[in-house]
Amino acid sequence: MPGQGVLRLGPAGFEVVLATPESPVALSATPNGAVFASFYTFGTAKISGTKVTHLSARTYSHLAFTKQDDVWATPDRFDWELHHFSGGKWIPVAKREAFKGRFDDNKLNAIAVVEDEVWVSSWNGLFLKEGRKWAKVAPPRGAASERAPYALMVFDDHLLASYDAGLFMRLPGAWAKLNWSSHGIGALNSKGLAVGRPGGGSLEVGQLGRDEPQLSLDAARAGRVVDLNVDEAGRIWVVGDHALLVFDSAGQLLVEYGPGSLRGLAGPVQFLATTRGGPRALPGPHAPVERTIKGRVQIYKNSHPLRGARVVICSGLLDCDKAPWKLETTTDAQGHFELRGVPTASYHIQIAAPDVPDCESPFTDQPLVPVALDKDCPADAQAPCELPPIRACLPFEMPPPY
Repeated sequence: MPGQGVLRLGPAGFEVVLATPESPVALSATPNGAVFASFYTFGTAKISGTKVTHLSARTYSHLAFTKQDDVWATPDRFDWELHHFSGGKWIPVAKREAFKGRFDDNKLNAIAVVEDEVWVSSWNGLFLKEGRKWAKVAPPRGAASERAPYALMVFDDHLLASYDAGLFMRLPGAWAKLNWSSHGIGALNSKGLAVGRPGGGSLEVGQLGRDEPQLSLDAARAGRVVDLNVDEAGRIWVVGDHALLVFDSAGQLLVEYGPGSLRGLAGPVQFLATTRGGPRALPGPHAPVERTIKGRVQIYKNSHPLRGARVVICSGLLDCDKAPWKLETTTDAQGHFELRGVPTASYHIQIAAPDVPDCESPFTDQPLVPVALDKDCPADAQAPCELPPIRACLPFEMPPPY
């Protein structure tokens, strides 16, 4: 959770097991039930039950695990290199220059570990560790030779590689194409129940190894899907920037956690990991505490009130007009606005300026304004939440040169 850390879901809601205000980078469960979490500035930690061990000040991502909880990962997403952790310390194994090919600025796609095999997919292709060297592995027939798999997973001690041409399983010295769309898999469990993201608010759910079409699952109520997980109990977890949805393997919605409906959760979830079977019972959503938000919109150039501006508060990170939940109002002559019945959670406010000279230039900007009601409002839920003045019609600024 951004701003909260790592939280564990229990019968009464979420409880914090690792507190940090930093932004999360990765969260992954190991085969033995531990969880690795990485945050900017904080670094990387391992969580085993109630025990939290800080493993490194570096922020590791692309985490891949062996059955013994050895970890292969990278401490940098850009000028990356491969590190190995076996319980003592992180050991550098290979720099990105070891994965030679067409691109000098070779970027990392994914890492996977299958028994004693270490696989790395980068812009320069798919590589298998052979001693101290990295052997480039030819793509499946029908896959573009210059395109490496954009995702790697492990199922039944076999490598799964998502190419543009589809999903392939690695067999001894060969590839076998699986019955799955080219959109690939976002998550799967050890029994082969998988879920993928074709886009447009829908998901694909199916069983690997079965010659039958995937089930289409409507997840639009989650908002923009940011993470997926399938637990060993066959439940599909859909993390959106609006809500957390849980479905059964047949695509039936089990529970929806909207803004403010889970105790201990201050905003939208960013990453989710399930250990073993996940929670035995899912807590029911509770009625959120609703707040009244008051504020004032001013013109950036002169601090004059912006009259008749459309004010929208929404869940979601991109555009309030496309958000699954929103409330809106209009500013009065003094630029004031009031929004009632807002569940206590984290949102964004978007201002749509009316036709006034100070806001008509193509070089004005209307950024989303973040609002966290648990932090920005008084403790008394009956008291209105008074926001500081919101500046609208901002001047457009060019990004700094590189």
